[in-house]
Amino acid sequence: MKSKKSKGTQSKVQAKSTKQQSQETKGLNSNTKDNKLGPLSTYKDKKDNFLLSVWIKPNASVSSIVSVGDAVEVAVAAPPREGEANKAIVEYIAKFLGIRKTSVEILQGHKARQKVLLIEGSGCSMEELYAKLKSADTT
Repeated sequence: MKSKKSKGTQSKVQAKSTKQQSQETKGLNSNTKDNKLGPLSTYKDKKDNFLLSVWIKPNASVSSIVSVGDAVEVAVAAPPREGEANKAIVEYIAKFLGIRKTSVEILQGHKARQKVLLIEGSGCSMEELYAKLKSADTT
């Protein structure tokens, strides 16, 4: 005999597996310690592509990296409306790392202060990138 599951339980399980699949296809499923360093993690096991967790503070007087912990806290001199802060964070991170703006993309958090950025073709290792970010930490 087949066991009966309630529709609510079945839909929750199905929704969870769908969400998990979408994260895996985006390369956001980084469960191992080897591919994570502070706010950085590897992206699809490529050597110079990284995910960067960012917490932004819009409307700052000057764009700068405030602190580096589990996420990089960045103050941006742009208001949080009509994508201005998103554009500013991409431009600032690209300029700070010395890469093209097209090499920085917002993967998650388009309308939130917490974001996940994809950094492609940085030309350096995760440790070097982390050291650059820590050197700008003002705390």
